[in-house]
Amino acid sequence: MSSDPALLLPEIRAPGQAQAGQAADFQRDLGRYWRHVRREGVLPVTQTGWVYKSAFKAALAAMNEPPDAPADESSHGRAFFIRRALRALGTLAYTEPGALDAVGDAAFLGLPLGARIRMLFEVWRDGGMWHELDRIETPHTPYPPESDAPPELGRARAAALALLAAGAGGAGRWIGFESYANLVRRIEPGFLLRRKANERQYPGFGNSFYNPLARTPYFGMNNAFGMSFEVRDPEQGWTLVERQMLARMVAGPLRWMGLVTVGWDGDPRAQVGHSDAAGFSALCLTPVGAWLLGLGPEPEFIEGGGRVVTQPNFTILAMDPVSDAILIDLDHFAEPKGGDRAAIYELTRQSVYRGQRAGWSASRIAAFLEARQGAPIPPNVRRSLDEWQQQHDRVVFVRKAQLLQYADEAARSGAVDTLGLARLTPLGPRFDLLASDAPFEDSVDALREAGWMPLVSAAGIDDHADIARLSPDGSIVLKQAVPSLHALAELELVAAPENGSWALSAARVRNAMSRGIQVEQALASLANLADQPLPVGIIDLIRGWSSFYGEGSLRDMAVLTLANAEVLEHALADPEFSKLLQAIPGALHPCIALVERRHDFPTGEP
Repeated sequence: MSSDPALLLPEIRAPGQAQAGQAADFQRDLGRYWRHVRREGVLPVTQTGWVYKSAFKAALAAMNEPPDAPADESSHGRAFFIRRALRALGTLAYTEPGALDAVGDAAFLGLPLGARIRMLFEVWRDGGMWHELDRIETPHTPYPPESDAPPELGRARAAALALLAAGAGGAGRWIGFESYANLVRRIEPGFLLRRKANERQYPGFGNSFYNPLARTPYFGMNNAFGMSFEVRDPEQGWTLVERQMLARMVAGPLRWMGLVTVGWDGDPRAQVGHSDAAGFSALCLTPVGAWLLGLGPEPEFIEGGGRVVTQPNFTILAMDPVSDAILIDLDHFAEPKGGDRAAIYELTRQSVYRGQRAGWSASRIAAFLEARQGAPIPPNVRRSLDEWQQQHDRVVFVRKAQLLQYADEAARSGAVDTLGLARLTPLGPRFDLLASDAPFEDSVDALREAGWMPLVSAAGIDDHADIARLSPDGSIVLKQAVPSLHALAELELVAAPENGSWALSAARVRNAMSRGIQVEQALASLANLADQPLPVGIIDLIRGWSSFYGEGSLRDMAVLTLANAEVLEHALADPEFSKLLQAIPGALHPCIALVERRHDFPTGEP
């Protein structure tokens, strides 16, 4: 776009105070906001469309906003713009009503900085993600905060930006905001709210008797936005609506994204970075703004070369210029601790565990840090990473695992040659875990093509019935070279390996009973494995090992016969004599008792 000399606004002196947005800083805050949402898991939004205050404060802290920043999103235009931009860019989305979540790996944040700046500018310029007209101070019909602006607002922005490019003339030229607003009013008075050639052409003209605005575009029926504005004097309408919209556009998105610098003399009102209502009297395009408006070349963006330093106290410093891609990776396994030009992270056991669950092993973390640092990480940090990895590997869950079982070492060697050693993790002398993203059938087909005919266990199929022959002596002969894992689990309840075969084991049976296995359950499992009915002797043997018959003891006793039941009663009541006797409850003979042999009398009567 070339500047039209007839539209070029006069250059003015630089104002006493100025406030510029930095395109790189804004992109960094986009990344910080997105990474914060990903760490938190969800960003809660109220039914009215604003982020909850507690969650909003946490998001501001993640962006290193000052403590005195507005504590609610409705008062913090810049943060609200960031959230709306991330949604429009496809990096935040509602997973359920009232819950915003980070989407995928945010491909947008991995783009070169220049591409990201241009993409955000075009999404704002052409879309409905932001509604400057709804943010003006003049009272009006409001829009819900989560609703998009009509397409007409994008067309209005394009017209206003074209005149800004023509009037500003290039980067670094200060022009007065009033001059720019008057230029738009003179060239494109209906850039925002279309004017009719005849007031009778307005749809709301019929209400003109009751409402003077019905003959102007400031009545809801007469504009594409459906918004009515409290404009008492139609002659003041442009100043109260269109001019304010232009001011919000310049002080808000254009400044936040780093396209313009605004300036003023004196201190007419507070000038704060979060607001799009800051008072200003002058503006100039930045090199980024001149580039995006077609008035200059693309600036050189420095986004690489920053170092990532790991310190012995487990602190990680990511120093500018560092890309968002590196920070996204650091978020996987380290705890963010703030920082501005140098992002500060801390390695902890819990953060590394979180990374391990996301696929960041200790060796991968160390390699990443050493590659970014250009030197080995401190030895104590490396040792701790290795220790945490060992603790993490003590218990491992493998979802949708593919397990290979072998009859002998030759079969294992054949699987290694066919599938590759890197894909197999040994789990024992006859088992390997197959790590593969490919469908299970592909591995089976590969083994078959190599000459092996693998058996495949399928859900719902009993693959452990009739696989064993039991002998009366308790020995077991397997009829299959490779019984299924389920069959082996049932067999090990009652039997143990012995000289290359299996045999019933009293220790295994008692161990199974101690774990809550019922004897009938163990017998049923064994009967399912056997190809013939269980021998009676085997059943009695297992029941005996399981204490099915209860506890008992054998003692050497003598029977004492007394004259009658009355004599027995007196004997049991005698303090000394009763110590030797043991009554027999429910005995058929009412006058007998038991005496241990060690108390037996030699001969005759007692």
